[in-house]
Amino acid sequence: MEITFQRQSLLEAVNQFIAATTTMNETILVPSLLRDVPLDDKVCRYQDVYDYYQALKTVKNEIEWSLLRMEERGKRGHGLRLLNREVQEEKQETDEDLEEQFHHHVKGLFMVLTKLTKKAYYLTDRYNREIRFESFAQ
Repeated sequence: MEITFQRQSLLEAVNQFIAATTTMNETILVPSLLRDVPLDDKVCRYQDVYDYYQALKTVKNEIEWSLLRMEERGKRGHGLRLLNREVQEEKQETDEDLEEQFHHHVKGLFMVLTKLTKKAYYLTDRYNREIRFESFAQ
């Protein structure tokens, strides 16, 4: 069964981020060349392009492994028991509160994934520019 996503769906944002970071990993054959390459963004907490590359890879791995762990829990039946326990614990919250929280977090996650996807494309392009510059310098 093939699943199609709407253009602005959270799952589409996750898929786009994973695709962008996969392309980044396939393009950046020598990540160490990114060491000491300054970021264009001066307010970023990462020291150089290499640090940002590592951070994007970490986020991608966490997304992939988190989804895998959730699927495995569901196959073993733990997912349903965990969900039932969470529902029991959160009976005190109103449905409106939960819906509002859900929309807030989905919107935030969507925005973060969109920004991370753009950064993955930026790093891929930056690596290509650095490689071209290095080849011209030699």
